[in-house]
Amino acid sequence: MALLSDKFRMYAKLLRFLLPMLSHRFLQKVGATIHRLTYTAAPDAKNVVVVGGSFAGFFVAQQLVTSLPTGYRVVLVERNEHMHYVFNFPRFSVMKGKERTAFIPYTGLENMATPGAYERKHATAERLERNKLLLSGGEEIEFAYCVVATGAKQPFPARLDVTGTDAACEQLKRAQSSIKRAGKIAVVGAGAVGVEMGKWHSLQGSSTNVNVVVVVVIVADEGDSSLIQMNDVGKEEPTDIKAYYPEKTVTLVSSRDCLLPGFGVKLREHASQATRRLGIEVILNARPEICEPSQYGGMQQLVFKDGRTECFDLVIPCTGQSPNASIVSNVSPRSISSKTGRILVTPSLQLADPEMPHVFALGDVADSGGPRMGRAAFCQARVVAQNIVASIKGGALRAYRPEVVVEGLIKLTLGKTEYVVDTCDADGNELLYSASDGSEDLDIARAWELYGVHCDAEALAEKRRS
Repeated sequence: MALLSDKFRMYAKLLRFLLPMLSHRFLQKVGATIHRLTYTAAPDAKNVVVVGGSFAGFFVAQQLVTSLPTGYRVVLVERNEHMHYVFNFPRFSVMKGKERTAFIPYTGLENMATPGAYERKHATAERLERNKLLLSGGEEIEFAYCVVATGAKQPFPARLDVTGTDAACEQLKRAQSSIKRAGKIAVVGAGAVGVEMGKWHSLQGSSTNVNVVVVVVIVADEGDSSLIQMNDVGKEEPTDIKAYYPEKTVTLVSSRDCLLPGFGVKLREHASQATRRLGIEVILNARPEICEPSQYGGMQQLVFKDGRTECFDLVIPCTGQSPNASIVSNVSPRSISSKTGRILVTPSLQLADPEMPHVFALGDVADSGGPRMGRAAFCQARVVAQNIVASIKGGALRAYRPEVVVEGLIKLTLGKTEYVVDTCDADGNELLYSASDGSEDLDIARAWELYGVHCDAEALAEKRRS
């Protein structure tokens, strides 16, 4: 009954946020129609450059392509061929057949844009100057405004280190094969990054009788809960493994005295119960040293402080985030936090450098004061887009104020279709409910629709087999 009560209370709080958002979406659609009728493409239009086309960058560009006045246009700079839908990477590194659906074409953004208001550069941003961006290949783009949405670095499976979609699919498929072959696996991660993947290995089932040990090391530093509570990517690793391979032995090792430190008590207790129910062994207060780390293949060792050493066929790193802020550190060192390495911003999400008010930053790379999650990136994108348009028109800029109950909400999968939803309200009250009606592919088709593209999963699976 308590969980049911939490569910209704959560819905009630979300409803107060969703109603204004639906109104905003309606007005945005009306505005987009008017924009198409009134915007005039110009060859000498000033550039509003968005660096990074993942969640934060995409949402900013999506807002701007239907709201920038005549005389300005969006230039999206993104090195990946398709958008990497990183939320599904851990699951698709275990689950077979859907890996291509984790890469969403950018055609949806092109279709949304008013003609002449958008251009995409498939390139890497090499250097940022005060009013110029240098790209790989030597191209230079002068800009009136710049938005830095470069995100954060994480090891596979939370992120991929390849830019081509075919190569990225192959990387996921190699992970699937390596996980299936391995006799002993260690998943080494920071915070919650490792908690989910172990479930998938056990529900799949295996034709061989192997003993797999999955070790997740939670190594978030004291006081730095950002690694574990601000990013809902990659948290299903050991639980995903256990869900697909139930006969294997899974061990979860945390350097802290509980699972998911930094989250609420309800979520930590729920996760602990779920791991016990799945038969996952949990070892707390252990921080082994990782010897000879590599991505996949070869025997590797974990050395515990008591001198005990264990070898593994496969080590899957799931460590925490490292912000991609180097592009700003070159041009504005004062805008980089000495504590977090992220970009310091004002409440209006401009760089905390009075000499660069025309440069904005948001998402995982920015010290915005909000959660580092996809929903927060969406809310921040609205603020950035509105502030750029207001700045062009000489209007007042608005401040970003995190909507904690929405932006901090996390959906943690605990099996093939089981999941738990958890958040806190503005008063710090934790709300949690669990369900078992999730989809095995984490509703990837709905994600495509969000980015303006139809996902034919069967056709993509057929393309994979051909």
